Amino acid sequence: MEINHDALAWVADYILPFGNNATVLEPVELIELIKQKILELHQHYCKS
Repeated sequence: MEINHDALAWVADYILPFGNNATVLEPVELIELIKQKILELHQHYCKS
């Protein structure tokens, strides 16, 4: 599917709840955005 660059944040938020039941292959910007969101969640919930 084609994704408008301006919609990447929305798409990342939409895909994130699917967890490992969805895989983003491209664009790289979307993959990086999802990684950043996961890192933020990890830091929030897994503080040592």
